[in-house]
Amino acid sequence: MERKGIAGLVVGHSGAGKSTLTWTLVNEGLRYSSDELAPIAIAERTVEPFPRALCLKAVPPGRHPLPAAAFRSGRLTYIPTSALPSAPASAPLQLGPIFFVRREGEGSTPLSVASVGEAAARIYAETLNALAHPADGLDGAIEVAASSAGCFMLDTSDLEAAAAAVIGVLEKAATGSRAR
Repeated sequence: MERKGIAGLVVGHSGAGKSTLTWTLVNEGLRYSSDELAPIAIAERTVEPFPRALCLKAVPPGRHPLPAAAFRSGRLTYIPTSALPSAPASAPLQLGPIFFVRREGEGSTPLSVASVGEAAARIYAETLNALAHPADGLDGAIEVAASSAGCFMLDTSDLEAAAAAVIGVLEKAATGSRAR
């Protein structure tokens, strides 16, 4: 996701709610950057947009209906980038906050800080293709976590609260305030 040139990365296992959260966020004014892939230039601390159709495993709850251009294939729904509320990001973005998505259930706090160590371990285990990046590996994951604008655990059980938390953290990052 993008806000004022800052990339907010949404990370999690399949089915955690990443794409559902993304659909909510683009309807709340953030710009789409990519689904399932966020190429990071570690030395430059930038994220290259890689826009492709947003893939939803279920019709999202909430107040944002799917566009007419949404395409259903089996249990999946694809939203083409041309049907998003705004054009996707197209230029490299500054690495911003990283949100590790999970669903804890009702009553949990939507947002909590993750340490750099926890974030690096999650980046390494959940997102980095270590075989494709043998020179970066764990050191690269640590550098990404440490150079981000904060790392957070995000509970998407309450989608609206989660979206508001992401927007708030991204706004702070975009105005130069460290989000930690």
